[in-house]
Amino acid sequence: MILLIIICFILGSHLPLMAQDQYEVVELAVMRDQPIVRGTINGKRAFLLLDTGADVSIIHSNDAKRYGFSCHTRTSLNGFQIAGLGTSMKGLVSVYDMDLRVGSQTIRADYIALDLSGLIRSLNSGSSVKINGILGSEALKRYGFVIDYNRREVKMKISEAE
Repeated sequence: MILLIIICFILGSHLPLMAQDQYEVVELAVMRDQPIVRGTINGKRAFLLLDTGADVSIIHSNDAKRYGFSCHTRTSLNGFQIAGLGTSMKGLVSVYDMDLRVGSQTIRADYIALDLSGLIRSLNSGSSVKINGILGSEALKRYGFVIDYNRREVKMKISEAE
């Protein structure tokens, strides 16, 4: 019994010394209970909806000129499906030449460009914030996003590569 207690104490005392994830905290700009964060696209201020139900991350295609990113049609969908946006897909458009940041983190993902005007209109009624994109579950998982509505903040893992 004493040996078990000693082993638990030794293991427990070394847990803080093991590699633990460090988090950066970013304030939410919540609209209608939707988690929206401030970020930048190519150095210009942007607002991004955090959507755990979206498989992919989407950038508003109408913002390409303003933010200086490129859009190119893909030849295949590579397993992507976009449902629920009330739009038909004729081709999947990928985003290139874009640096998207939230806090100090560059958020790397396979971004697609899509006209989000309808979604933006529905989210913007009664607010001056216009979203420029959606961070989907792939990016949210990769960067360990934790949404805390009560504190109006998001925690995300600090990437060692940054």
